[in-house]
Amino acid sequence: MKFRFIDTLADVDAAEWNRIAGTDYPFTRYEFLWALEHTGATDKASGWQPHHLLVEQGGELIAVMPLYLKYHSYGEYVFDWAWADAYRRHGMAYYPKLLSAIPYTPATGPRLCVAKGNEETVLPGQVAAALIAEARATGASSLHVLFPVAGVCAQLEHSGLMRREGCQYHWFNRGYDSYDDFLSECNSRKRKSLRKERAKVAEQDLQLEILEGAQIAEAIWQRFHLCYQLTYAKRSGHGGYLEAAFFIALGKTMAEHLVMVVARRKDEIVAVALNFRDSETLYGRYW
Repeated sequence: MKFRFIDTLADVDAAEWNRIAGTDYPFTRYEFLWALEHTGATDKASGWQPHHLLVEQGGELIAVMPLYLKYHSYGEYVFDWAWADAYRRHGMAYYPKLLSAIPYTPATGPRLCVAKGNEETVLPGQVAAALIAEARATGASSLHVLFPVAGVCAQLEHSGLMRREGCQYHWFNRGYDSYDDFLSECNSRKRKSLRKERAKVAEQDLQLEILEGAQIAEAIWQRFHLCYQLTYAKRSGHGGYLEAAFFIALGKTMAEHLVMVVARRKDEIVAVALNFRDSETLYGRYW
């Protein structure tokens, strides 16, 4: 078995990558990761240097893993600044670190993607050993795997990696046919609060429209990106990590994964929420 590391997705065929990673979960698709790279969101200048893992057997690609040499801790939504500060106070360099994650996307999902029929060949313990060796070879301080699925997380922990735990809030549709069905499971205080919030929205004379995939015109993408920049500027003091070209590229290559909610007042778009979807989950990403 051969472990190979590449510094650009251009070094692997898109169809081969997607044959391994699949095309249902949107964030490991070649199209998503390549859109990040070719619009400048993931390169050394951005602090996200691609260093993806390819696993080959007999000249055949049997596993892939999104991987980056990371030169800061922005865009991960996992906060390890205390570790970086501890390294600094001891005269050590925390960056670069070797990171398997989906850039700017704190969504649980596959990180080590294995071709069907090779699950018993590509063992997480072997991969962990190869990643640790590569971290040492590149001078990385540490190895991080963010938001892996539970099974892989346990296997990596068994291989000697330390578990970090965080908190996220997920909503599950437990067979609700309507919003009132959902409200019926809330206590009266929460029902009252939710209804009051929705009434405030209704009073603002907003019209909501759901657009899917190819229905999202480039002009709407441009307006969405302005909203994205303004939201980041208000919350973080900068205009966000991603260019309009990134989102427009996704609209052309991954339309089936995109669901946009547009809020208008008198024909002016005043708010937008962009969601990604797979066969089971809706991922609310930017609003």
